[in-house]
Amino acid sequence: MRLPVPPRFPNRRAAYALAAALCIAVVTGCGTSGTLEPNLAPETLVFVSGPLDTVAHVVQLRWFGTDPDGEVARYEFKWNYEPGQAPPGYDPNAWTSTTLTDCFRRSLDSLAPVARRYSVHLIVKNHPLSYLYRAEELRSFFDGYGWDGIGLGYDFANGYFGHEDAKEVLKIQDHVRFLYGGDTRLDSFQHAQIGNGNVPFAEISAMLHAADFRRPTILEIVADVADSAIDASVAYLDRIHWPAG
Repeated sequence: MRLPVPPRFPNRRAAYALAAALCIAVVTGCGTSGTLEPNLAPETLVFVSGPLDTVAHVVQLRWFGTDPDGEVARYEFKWNYEPGQAPPGYDPNAWTSTTLTDCFRRSLDSLAPVARRYSVHLIVKNHPLSYLYRAEELRSFFDGYGWDGIGLGYDFANGYFGHEDAKEVLKIQDHVRFLYGGDTRLDSFQHAQIGNGNVPFAEISAMLHAADFRRPTILEIVADVADSAIDASVAYLDRIHWPAG
């Protein structure tokens, strides 16, 4: 769903608030802050998927893992054979690695056809604590995978916290469906009221105007009093002439 906000829309706050409400309903991954806790071990699971072919001895293995305080970068596995059953060239010390790219691709292979069937457009958003969060990485992956039914959402707070220059969004502008607004500092990952962090929104606004780049903007604000934070954020964006699409 697209929610364009014209430059002089009579009720910009309502439009921003509605977009923010939709964001809360469908998007997760907002920033948190706190004290550093001891490292926790990841939890992994390996299981057999689908029927077993007892004639050809075909087994489909699937694996899943979570890391409560980090990310799972890859999985490594190896086969153990009974004596005399190993195939030619088998190395009992060799491990096979599967990466997040493999997992991400397989996930899209399952999800994208269902989304297309129901005319749902998938939005992939940059997030500095997750996989493929830089603009160029996202473009490189989907140029190879394909863009059918897939668009991008670019969050400037996420990009700032991930030490990515905001102008990198211009490299993916032909695939960006939404822009996300929220503020943060580098020492604490937040999605605060715009103007209360260090994201250079005035400079970003000027850059977007110079590129004639306008997209619907979603405010992703985490605050004790959400209405006041949204009001103040919209007022801030109005003052810097934010190019809401």
